[in-house]
Amino acid sequence: MTSPHAHLRQSSSAPPRLLAGSILLVVAALVATVLALAAAAAEDEARFTDSAEAGGHQAAVDTLAGWGYFEDTECDTDMFCPWDPVDRWVMAVWLVRALGYKPYNTDTSRFADVSADEW
Repeated sequence: MTSPHAHLRQSSSAPPRLLAGSILLVVAALVATVLALAAAAAEDEARFTDSAEAGGHQAAVDTLAGWGYFEDTECDTDMFCPWDPVDRWVMAVWLVRALGYKPYNTDTSRFADVSADEW
């Protein structure tokens, strides 16, 4: 005789699916939050004179600029230059800031393409 709840048993692959679903839900919530913040920032004036060139990413660029992520890494005065390649040191600064770390000062560089006076 089978249990009346036999159809409710989960297969051995259910926990990974549940975990994947939970991760997807968290990522979706984070994306929705960033998009909402970006939309709110879009109502403010642009942070850069050329941020409109970022197209659909203008609101995100302006939001991140408002949070100070791009401070002292602009390509020119009041410019973001969305179509220019990003130097590795600039991306490193953005990532350090996004992760909430504080940069430390040093007199040397471990990278041949980054001078010691850069971040």
